[in-house]
Amino acid sequence: MASAFGKLSNPVIDFEDFDLWSKELTEESKPEESLTTPHDPLVLSCTLFRLSKQDFTYRSFSLMSISLTNFITEQDRLLAEEIRKDFSHKLVLFVMQVGPLSKYKTELNTFLTSCFKQADGSYITPAKYSGMIYKLPYFHEYNHAQLALFNDTTKKVDGPDSFDGPVTLWFMNKLDPRTKKSKNKIEYWFKDDKQNRVMLSLDKTNPLRDIFDDALTDMPLLVTGKFFKHSNYSVEYYVVGTGAKLSLCKH
Repeated sequence: MASAFGKLSNPVIDFEDFDLWSKELTEESKPEESLTTPHDPLVLSCTLFRLSKQDFTYRSFSLMSISLTNFITEQDRLLAEEIRKDFSHKLVLFVMQVGPLSKYKTELNTFLTSCFKQADGSYITPAKYSGMIYKLPYFHEYNHAQLALFNDTTKKVDGPDSFDGPVTLWFMNKLDPRTKKSKNKIEYWFKDDKQNRVMLSLDKTNPLRDIFDDALTDMPLLVTGKFFKHSNYSVEYYVVGTGAKLSLCKH
């Protein structure tokens, strides 16, 4: 079982890594292009996000799909409002705790604080924000799921910056980072006997993943390899280094 899952990588998206995440969404847009929509594009994105989770075929829709407006609900409007408040708060904390905003965090702040609504009720938004708008609900969901792993509190790891296993881990949750770099990866989150959080990633296409997922609910995982500390402002956790070996073990 140990070698069947191959080599591990450690793709993590958190607010610290927003620059890289945003860059891959904006690099293909031309500055002069614009996105014209009949409703707030973030509300439309939340609508598309909800529909896509219900039916994968909706992912073929774009924010400019006319029929998308027929599916807008109050739930979508509330989620868009929550996303704006949440990321605005994160940006304020970033400036207070870390320093000046980077290029991409500045663009996020500009989008969140700008009014793109026109006199006729439509919205004209610079096209460079379109990728960001589309992904914000996913990033919001991922970020909150990640924070929930830490019980929404400040947490430091109990241990050195790096060390060698083996370590026994207990499964907590799995998350999909949904970036181009990690589009074929699933993050698996665990805790060790010191309550440290540990993340490793596996290929989505791994033929043994379903068996692995089922087994994790019944027994802990023994990981032999290198572990490295990763910091995200108020939380720390370990990531499993490349080449680690995995084996399921009985209690």
